[in-house]
Amino acid sequence: MTDIGTIKTDWSEHLYYKSGKALGDLLTVAIGPVKKDTRGDFNSAIEFIGGLLEEFSIDNDLDSLAKCADNPENVLKLTAEIVTALNESANVDGSINIVMLVELLPVTLTACDDIYNDVTEISDWVNQFSGSRSQLIGDMVRRILLKPIQVSNDVKGIENNWNAKQYAASGAATADLVTLTMGKVGTEMNLPEFKFVSIPEVLAGFVEGMVGESNLTEIEACYQSEG
Repeated sequence: MTDIGTIKTDWSEHLYYKSGKALGDLLTVAIGPVKKDTRGDFNSAIEFIGGLLEEFSIDNDLDSLAKCADNPENVLKLTAEIVTALNESANVDGSINIVMLVELLPVTLTACDDIYNDVTEISDWVNQFSGSRSQLIGDMVRRILLKPIQVSNDVKGIENNWNAKQYAASGAATADLVTLTMGKVGTEMNLPEFKFVSIPEVLAGFVEGMVGESNLTEIEACYQSEG
């Protein structure tokens, strides 16, 4: 029987496909198998994934996705985990979940023949990090710290668009977050240098997290006057 321990074991042994499948199995046990014609979240999930793929420059058709996607609701659940983690500044957990989301996409879309090549590219791209997962997560956390305002804007975009029932836009914001933290699909991840100009932005993100306003302009002015 699948349990959390199985998921963690598979993950620690770099068996990421098995870990994702075990997560799906566990959800199936907990909530039952997804029925496409009765679950209200199904159409929302399809729109969400459509927007995400579109932002990745992958042409897609919602009707086709609805016929081929396997348990797309799992993508929504994992995205919710990402939002929760980053809102709580749990950047390591957020980064791990972002990677898991990218790994889950090919599993969800494996039967989608129309976008087979694009799905394969996503799978090949994320698999290149399998031998250096700890370094990847560390680099992603550094990116989050270097770009706190952009990350915050993407997270807000995911939440606000979802709450407004703009599911495709919510998916697009999720794709933006993936690109911001991992790089563009199909390319190597290049970590930006921690330059002086980044320091005010990091501080502004910290201030926004504490008081709700970034005050970036004022912080930049302080640094310039001190320089």
